[in-house]
This record gives sequence, structure tokens and C-alpha cells, in this order.
Amino acid sequence: MPASGPGRLQGRANGYWSMKEEADLVAVAEAIAPIVKVRRDREFQEQTREKAEIRLAANEKRLRTFFEGSRDMIYTADSEDIVTDINAAGIGLLQRSGKEEIVGRHYYEFAFNAEDRRLLLARVREVGYAADYEIVLKRADGSSVFCLETAYAIRDSNGTILELQGIVKDITERISNES
Repeated sequence: MPASGPGRLQGRANGYWSMKEEADLVAVAEAIAPIVKVRRDREFQEQTREKAEIRLAANEKRLRTFFEGSRDMIYTADSEDIVTDINAAGIGLLQRSGKEEIVGRHYYEFAFNAEDRRLLLARVREVGYAADYEIVLKRADGSSVFCLETAYAIRDSNGTILELQGIVKDITERISNES
């Protein structure tokens, strides 16, 4: 079989491709090669995106399990300190029946002394966090609960606070034992 020219490509029932037919096939292959590459790239990107979404969903589930399963109160609040989420431990700590009694309200409404919350927020706004800040929270029945709170600010690239996040530990029993 010759290396080039007529008869080089086999694949027709009646014999070999002519030089013109071979040239046409090469032209078509060259014309569609970029389209095939784009489709392959798109498919690869789609597979990569799907894998990333699966990992993201698994990570979100893991963090949600951590958030909801913590024995300490975990909350998030917006830049105005309005509670946007709270875990079950927080609902229990504040003796509320559900998130709807807490989410959408200013956090300071749950502080025994609203000024304590304002001081904590001033520190968070100034340095980005406050660690082991002692605060007394108010339960639904009006009783107080002594707590240690660690809070920090999530900021955008310009330094604007997007969200406040915090963990609150009930230390009432420890305080009672020290008295």
C-alpha cells in the first residue's frame, strides 16, 4: 500500500478514497477539531463543577452537623447584630421554643445588660474578635445565665463586616460553685 496518494485510506465498500475525498475529509476534520475540543473542555469543566458541588454539599452537611450538634450555643448575626442563625444549644440556653423566637432579633435583646453586648461588639469591630468575653444572657423566663462568648467578624476585601459569628459557653454552674 502506498504511503500517500490514492489508496492510502481504506474505508469504502467499493475501495479506496480518492485524493479529493481524502482532502475533503481532512478539511472537515480540521474544521470540526476546534468544536470537538470546546465540547470536550466543556464536558471536563462540567464534571469538575459537579465534583466540586458534591464536595461542597458534603462539607456543608459536615459543618451543619457540627453547628447543630454542638453543646455550646453557636450563632451568626448580620453586620447590624441581628441574629441570622442559632443552633439548638442556643435555643435551649435562652429557653426558647424555636429559632423563630430568636432569628431576626437584635442579639442585645438577649443580653441581661445591653451595654455588655455593645462593648463586645466594639471590640469585635475594632480588632476583629473578642475571646472569652464574660456576658450574662437573659432567658425567656427572665432568669440570667452566665456565659463566656467568643465572637469574630467576617469581613469583605474592603474590611466591611459581613457577618458576626460566635460561640457561647454556659458557665453558670461554675460561677455558682465559686460563690
